[in-house]
Amino acid sequence: MFRAFIGYTPDSLAGRHSQAIIGDEAGCLWVLSSFELVPYAQVDYPVTRVLALPLRAFVDQDGPDVVVCATRSDTVYILHQQQVVAMYSPEYWPTAVDAVADFRGLGPALVLAESKPGDSQSGTLHIVSLNAQLD
Repeated sequence: MFRAFIGYTPDSLAGRHSQAIIGDEAGCLWVLSSFELVPYAQVDYPVTRVLALPLRAFVDQDGPDVVVCATRSDTVYILHQQQVVAMYSPEYWPTAVDAVADFRGLGPALVLAESKPGDSQSGTLHIVSLNAQLD
């Protein structure tokens, strides 16, 4: 069975483009553009969440979005122009992953949720600077 996890690019949410990025159980990332699936990249694990951040969140120029890809492992991939540019592997498996373009004026960041084994009522939220991951 094909399961896909879809992340819309910031531009597409604003109505400027009709693109979405899709990840699947095989670790394949695809761009859906004009009703056509175009291969984007391959990661080592099944994709559980895929997000896109504008390049402008990282540098003072426009360009293709930066893609954040959470997987069924402890690895979060950061991709740009179809290449893995960084990986972040905390000492736990994130149960939820999100990204923000600007965290308190410090630039883009990952937001990772960690739950304690056997305890569904508590957990820890981690904020990780993406600028530090890309340096």
